[in-house]
Amino acid sequence: MGAIILCVFAAIVWIIGIWATGNGSALLYAIPLVVSGAILIAVMRRSGHRAVPPVARRRIGRVVGFASAFEGFAILAAYALVPQMQAVDFALPVVAIIVGLHFIPLARVFAGRLYYFTAALLIVLGTTGFGIPNPDLRILYVSIGIACIYWLTCIVALRSGNV
Repeated sequence: MGAIILCVFAAIVWIIGIWATGNGSALLYAIPLVVSGAILIAVMRRSGHRAVPPVARRRIGRVVGFASAFEGFAILAAYALVPQMQAVDFALPVVAIIVGLHFIPLARVFAGRLYYFTAALLIVLGTTGFGIPNPDLRILYVSIGIACIYWLTCIVALRSGNV
């Protein structure tokens, strides 16, 4: 399920970045759909159903619920505050950092070090995104970077057998 979520959001964030900057072409819109589709096909072929004990399932559900609620609230707050600071094009780097922070508690209940690595990459991506002076380049850098980090996470999980 995590790979499905990551691939869907990878495609969405890539497409939003391309659309927001007006740099769209059929190829640029197709790339995330093809990559996400290929990864999902590999995941479907590799993954089998793993029984999770009910106690662990409840704990996982609580952590995912808390992390997702934090992420959603923080992103809404960022999109409410960033325009007030006259810096709308800085919203995506803020979101990358928030999403990175969201992966830290998930690492404790899921893929361990892999999600810590994902969190660190997203936080570094968002932080370095602030240093890009051109708004369109900043949006492209962060949106395509998020997508690539999500895909990398899925591929590493696939190769290690954690999918």
